[in-house]
Amino acid sequence: MSFTALALLLGAGVLNAPWDRILKRSSERLLVSDRTLLAGALAFASLVVEAWLPPPGVWPLAAASCAVCLVYFTGLSPAYGRGDFSIINPAARGAAPVILTVWAVFFLGERPSPMGLLGITTILGGLEVLGGAPLLSRRCAAGTSPGPRWCLLRGHGRSAGLALGVALCISVYTALDGAGVRLWQPILYAVLVCQLAPHQFYSLGP
Repeated sequence: MSFTALALLLGAGVLNAPWDRILKRSSERLLVSDRTLLAGALAFASLVVEAWLPPPGVWPLAAASCAVCLVYFTGLSPAYGRGDFSIINPAARGAAPVILTVWAVFFLGERPSPMGLLGITTILGGLEVLGGAPLLSRRCAAGTSPGPRWCLLRGHGRSAGLALGVALCISVYTALDGAGVRLWQPILYAVLVCQLAPHQFYSLGP
């Protein structure tokens, strides 16, 4: 991976974390998600207009990516509503690279290098520590038994399941987008996805 790609990746992560935090604190998470995508679509609409029309093969990939994004946001919203941010976010973001590696191998024909696999393992290990620490430090009463006991995953089973579902969605739409940017310029493809996504949110109704 080039230094530029790594810098862009880290920058995206830095920008994503505060947005996830805002989403966690919001009481209207789907509305916030919809307005965020709509703002991005409007801000960069001129780029797509100038480059119109997209290649035919881009449309099904962009539409499928939008559909998966809809499932992603409808799963992320209740996950943040039920679980701690320090648990849901690392679980969702950490599991996604593992699943994505499978999609990349079987559907995109990519083969991770040994260093790439080591990097994924290292990142997952770090996210596991970050996500697991709040669980390990949380104590609760043990009924009538004396003293506290460890509350591993107590009350977090459903939210953890939602987080893994979110991770699956991340991996799927990332694989679709990976195929899409091979057919069209990445920034134009990303803007097209943002333009299509708000229309799918409207299907959820009020």
